[in-house]
Amino acid sequence: MYSYSVCGGHLVVYLHHLNMHYILLTELETIGYTSCKIQGLNANELELLKTNLIRHDIKFLQNQNFHEIEALGVRMLNLLAENDFNYRVLTQSMVIEESKIGGRNVQLQKIVWTMYKE
Repeated sequence: MYSYSVCGGHLVVYLHHLNMHYILLTELETIGYTSCKIQGLNANELELLKTNLIRHDIKFLQNQNFHEIEALGVRMLNLLAENDFNYRVLTQSMVIEESKIGGRNVQLQKIVWTMYKE
C-alpha cells in the first residue's frame, strides 16, 4: 500500500507496510555549500537526532515538517544506520537542477534516499 503527495514540485511516495517505518533523507549540494533535510522521524527519534547533532557540533534548523542539517549526506546516512536509529537505505535517486541566483546560473545537485527500519 502507498500514498503520495506533492512537496516543492516533487512527487513524494510514501510506502506503507505493517511493520516498517520509512523516512526521507535529501542532500542538497551547490558550490561551497552542502546540507541535508530529514523527513519522517518520530518524536523520540527527533530528540535523539538533536542530541547526536549537538554532541557532534553539527548545525541544524528545526522546521515543522523536516530538519535541515549542515552536513554531508554520507555522514547522516552513517548516523541514521547506527544502533540508535537502525535505518537502512531502500532507494537512492539524484537530479541536477539549474537555477539563476544573483544573476548567475548555479547548479544544485539533489540526492534523495528512502530509508526504512522494521
